[in-house]
Amino acid sequence: MKRLIFIFLCSFAFMLTQAQTQLAKVVLKNGTELVGNIISIELSDSLKMNIAGVETDINMAEVAKIESIIDDSNGNIEAEVPSEYERILELVKDSKLEIAFSKHLTLVYGDLSTFKDKEKSFQVNLDLSYLSIEGEPVEQYAMHREGGWRNVFTKEIETAVDAFIAKWNSKMHGVRARKNNADMTLNLFITQMDLGSNAAGIWGVRTIDGGASMSGCLELVDNKTNEVLSVVRIDEIKGLGNNGFVFYKEGNRVKKVFEKLAIKMAEDIK
Repeated sequence: MKRLIFIFLCSFAFMLTQAQTQLAKVVLKNGTELVGNIISIELSDSLKMNIAGVETDINMAEVAKIESIIDDSNGNIEAEVPSEYERILELVKDSKLEIAFSKHLTLVYGDLSTFKDKEKSFQVNLDLSYLSIEGEPVEQYAMHREGGWRNVFTKEIETAVDAFIAKWNSKMHGVRARKNNADMTLNLFITQMDLGSNAAGIWGVRTIDGGASMSGCLELVDNKTNEVLSVVRIDEIKGLGNNGFVFYKEGNRVKKVFEKLAIKMAEDIK
């Protein structure tokens, strides 16, 4: 089973960017073939598809296979290519594990024992390919922000990953996090984020008020064998929005939610 199939169990649904909504062929179990643009997909429910301008809901239980297709310049089907959508079906069929070891963290593949090994280390690989912010694909969301926001956000994310590594090593009494040259790779797929609010941070009663939140999954992979050791789904974990006196600006809120993820993993893996 290929590693990337696990990212589709990380969230219940996510919107697809324009680049990810190319034509797809959906084959139903009764043999019917539907061609259109996939808009969104929910593993346990349905996929939404645009067929000839009509938005259509398809029950996932009726789907046998999904393939992406390539059109030539005249709109004719030129070739079929493997689709990551198809891996969703394989994952749902093969993966039965679901153990919630925290309010926001669920083990969906493997086990947690490797995280406890003090002799091991991992490097962090952040993947934002499937990221939506406040319900919109990140590039579409960026259009609503000031011109330089995208570059600022990229730098804030880099700082947040460094903060995740530092907090992990200070809290976790097990596997160590490094920037490189590690035994394993921790693939961190973030599929959904809410960047929080200055106003809620100022006027909120709790320190989490106004904080950023995110969903996605962690995938721990052995660097020598490429074996997936464990996959943990992240369900809307939320960071701090203020320290009780001063609200955190957006960059700090992003940093705090990554730190919160490291803290919760350390606290809840026993």
